[in-house]
Amino acid sequence: LKFPHHDNEMAQSEAYLQRSQWVNYFWHAGHLHIEGLKMSKSLKNFITIRQALAFHSARQLRLMFLMQAWDKGMNYSDQAIDMAKVEERKVKHFLGLLEFWQRKPHGQKKSDKEAKIDESVAACKDAIHAAILDNFSTP
Repeated sequence: LKFPHHDNEMAQSEAYLQRSQWVNYFWHAGHLHIEGLKMSKSLKNFITIRQALAFHSARQLRLMFLMQAWDKGMNYSDQAIDMAKVEERKVKHFLGLLEFWQRKPHGQKKSDKEAKIDESVAACKDAIHAAILDNFSTP
């Protein structure tokens, strides 16, 4: 987008947040597509976040967008949501298994092997969190 788009966004955001500097850089992702067509009010294929949340969870929407390249057009479609739901089930199942195997009867200590697994899980959790915070590291 061309001037004054970013200046306008910055001025509005800085006034609202009462900060002199809101961000250092603006980075635009590709256009959002609905079932393969660019989302547009004129095409009447416009969907709001509230409308999407009426059908899908916030986690499913986040996964759908995380599974798409940030610098390309993003597609909101039944197929993209279905793929996100599959990944969500895998993650939930994996985390459920971890939680199950981490349960111990009251007072029973973890073995050295279990402690190492806990450390690995914590390290993976931190690495995933860091990658998500750094959107250049997402697909």
